[in-house]
Amino acid sequence: MTISTVEEAIESIETFVGKPEEFSLQIPLVSSLTFRNKQMNLNFAMALITDTVLKKGWMPNGYEDKDDFRHYKYKQL
Repeated sequence: MTISTVEEAIESIETFVGKPEEFSLQIPLVSSLTFRNKQMNLNFAMALITDTVLKKGWMPNGYEDKDDFRHYKYKQL
């Protein structure tokens, strides 16, 4: 699933059922994410998204750039 808003990213993390290693958050590299219908700096967007990741008991586990997307990976805390 390609993410275009912070809200979509948060919802996909919150509703995912399975191991964090099976989840990949796909963020486009060519456009910025929006939050509440406003363009947002990617670093700020990822900070908001990471808060949700940590609340779920996960932690970031790197990323891979592929085909104009950054695929964020996670693991259990």
